[in-house]
Amino acid sequence: MMIEDLKHGRCASCGSQEIYQAEIYVSAGRFSIRKPGRFKVRRAEFSAFVCAWCGFVQWHLMLDQHARHWLQTTLPRVPSSPAQPPAPPQPPQPPV
Repeated sequence: MMIEDLKHGRCASCGSQEIYQAEIYVSAGRFSIRKPGRFKVRRAEFSAFVCAWCGFVQWHLMLDQHARHWLQTTLPRVPSSPAQPPAPPQPPQPPV
């Protein structure tokens, strides 16, 4: 099953186009969320895309060459499956 990437402006969960970008980072053991490019105490580690309609969140790890190498040599790789066409987006439903 192929999931639509929120980076392209449409929610994979509800089909809404109310997508916003934020950065997520850890400071003093707590997760924080902020507007991209704002003053940083620590470098953001994740870029997040959030659907303002249903709350679906998609995280993307910000990789440099060192982090990519660590992932490839340390973590088990998930086997890929044959690509399937994405389901057509559904119009947002009003809250119940």
